[in-house]
Amino acid sequence: GKRAIVASSPQFFSAIYYTFVTLLLFPLYKYKSKVRLSDFFRHKKSIFLLGILGPVSLMLVFFALKMGPTAVVQSVKSLDVIFSVILAGTFLKETGIRKRLIGSAFIVVGSIL
Repeated sequence: GKRAIVASSPQFFSAIYYTFVTLLLFPLYKYKSKVRLSDFFRHKKSIFLLGILGPVSLMLVFFALKMGPTAVVQSVKSLDVIFSVILAGTFLKETGIRKRLIGSAFIVVGSIL
């Protein structure tokens, strides 16, 4: 939790976190998924971009946790759900966006309170 982040650097914690998550979940994914490893190489640019942006976003959250109150940082971080819903509707043309936006509105109200 926050004690581990404060005691170490955000970069170190992010690197360790993503390394362990990958090492623990990849075998499970490989076992459960019908996707072949060769399919990853067809989308290597996207995977590379996600591999960079994921840890960077996590590092920014850890920097914020190190500098501010946990409750405030987590409240602001929870707003990423809204952006995901809006982007999914805009770029991926997902359905049911209205219902998801209503749920996201509850998140905003909860963050403000």
